[in-house]
Amino acid sequence: MTTVADSKPRIAPGPLALPVLGNPVWALRRDLHNVIHHYWREHGDIVRFKIGSRTAHLLARPEHVEHVIKRPEIYSKTKSYENVRRIMGQSLVAATGELWKTQRRIIQPEFTPKKVETSVPLIAAATERMVARWNDGTVIDVQSEFWQLVMEILWTTLFSRQLSREVARAFTQTIEHMARRMTFPLPDSLPTPRNLRFKKNINVIDDYIRGVIEERKSATQQVDDWLTRMILAVDEESNRGMSAQQLHDEVKSLFFGGQRTTVAGFAWLFWDLDRFPGVREKLRHELDSVLNHRTPTAEDLEKLPYTMQVIQESLRLNPPFPAYVRDVLMEDVVDNVLLPADSMVLICPYVTHRHPEFWKEPETFMPERFSPEASQGRPRYAYLPFGAGPRVCIGNHFTYLLMHIVLAMVAQKVNLRMVPNGPVIQRTVPQLWARYGLYMQIERRR
Repeated sequence: MTTVADSKPRIAPGPLALPVLGNPVWALRRDLHNVIHHYWREHGDIVRFKIGSRTAHLLARPEHVEHVIKRPEIYSKTKSYENVRRIMGQSLVAATGELWKTQRRIIQPEFTPKKVETSVPLIAAATERMVARWNDGTVIDVQSEFWQLVMEILWTTLFSRQLSREVARAFTQTIEHMARRMTFPLPDSLPTPRNLRFKKNINVIDDYIRGVIEERKSATQQVDDWLTRMILAVDEESNRGMSAQQLHDEVKSLFFGGQRTTVAGFAWLFWDLDRFPGVREKLRHELDSVLNHRTPTAEDLEKLPYTMQVIQESLRLNPPFPAYVRDVLMEDVVDNVLLPADSMVLICPYVTHRHPEFWKEPETFMPERFSPEASQGRPRYAYLPFGAGPRVCIGNHFTYLLMHIVLAMVAQKVNLRMVPNGPVIQRTVPQLWARYGLYMQIERRR
């Protein structure tokens, strides 16, 4: 889509910006998805706006997304990811160039669909324990409940252990700090109480991860989990493994990148099921017919297509990451619109997933749109809840598997009902999050 235009490339339309501060998106980062959605409805598929002093463009169409994703030499993770690198180092989420390619080749074999299926018994056991402690009529914060579940599953799968309360608290507070900086971007160098706690928590996390890696390397009997396999893994092209620092960065990235994203997916999934009782009943019929109240296995999942379609539709309307940023390294032209060097582009699943040209009745919850028949002809880049292309989230197969098993188990045993008049306010921090929690009442199936 880089073009030699017949006419001079145009400047995209967009809202007026304030000097220095830019557009309200700067001050409303926690509501980024709604602000960008509003810009798109007002100005079209390519929108120009300002984030501080930098020019940014929303690219809303699937072919725009494909154009950006397939040109890493033009659209990269540089300036916009400096804060991410400060916490996650040169892990997959922030690395670029040959380092990213090498790391991806080393790690990818551990996240194939077949490989992640070995986690099904662990996922099922953890889910069974969670549901067993839910009492009929009790009100729970769904975000909090699934936070605990995902934390248990991730750490057991990756490292065959659970976190101490101190380390778990450090991880939780660090994630909250990262989210807060999206809204109030004060420098971490300022000696505020929150910044001092953040630095302390990072030290606790780094010390813990170093200790786990060193302990595993010196163990006489190896445990067969992700960490052991990553210590032993080598790149098939260079025949080199990860350095100690690279391994350390990837451990942090997998937890920070996977924890809150997966929790957000679960929270909005059960919120959607309560809002659309017809979908819930059709889901229940499939589960009862196939499983008859038993625990699902990996082999059962292909017999539960509607269950997966419900998950996919919830992720369409509520993508965990509503927007992705890329820095423009050199001038480019998309649909005869000039994208200047040193600007940014936003790929916004929250918007692309609602484009009426590619999604019939886009605000309606219709899982059937993900059936093989309904999916025919849909552009590949019209749906990207976990990104797309070579840099698609490496844990996407694991996340889909996890949600498939957990939804099948929970929906067989309970309904989760929204508390009347409970506030549901979506915020982008940076995941799509319920600002005040998501409180639902447990209703045991009879």
